[in-house]
Amino acid sequence: MHPIARLCLAALLCTSALVAQTGPVKSAGCPGAAPLKTSGAARLGQALVIESASCGRGAAGFFAIGIPSEPAIRLEGTPLCAPGRICVLVVEPIHVAVDTNSFRFDVPNVPGLAGLGFRVQGGCFDRAAGCITLGAAVDVVIES
Repeated sequence: MHPIARLCLAALLCTSALVAQTGPVKSAGCPGAAPLKTSGAARLGQALVIESASCGRGAAGFFAIGIPSEPAIRLEGTPLCAPGRICVLVVEPIHVAVDTNSFRFDVPNVPGLAGLGFRVQGGCFDRAAGCITLGAAVDVVIES
């Protein structure tokens, strides 16, 4: 599916599920995943910043940005850093921001974007072990 079509679908999926402009996604990531912090606003002409907890030494943060994965994808074993645990991927990525624990989204002042929704899920990649830890996720709906 074309990325623009996916984002339009996400707008329909996220807008009906959310009252606020951002909200946490339940059961996302690995057990005990720290929530993502948001600041700013997902409003036309403004910026939204999403931050995750530090990944620690030897690991790099990442964010998967896209549409809700329906159904969510349950992962276990390789490529996870937590053997014996089940982690949940709730994003069908359109873009992945790597080597960062902060994602900034400058919302263009384009009225047609109001109501558009998408999902962001954080995580960490352990370079030495070659595995990932999935973090929490948030739904975002752009307001006018």
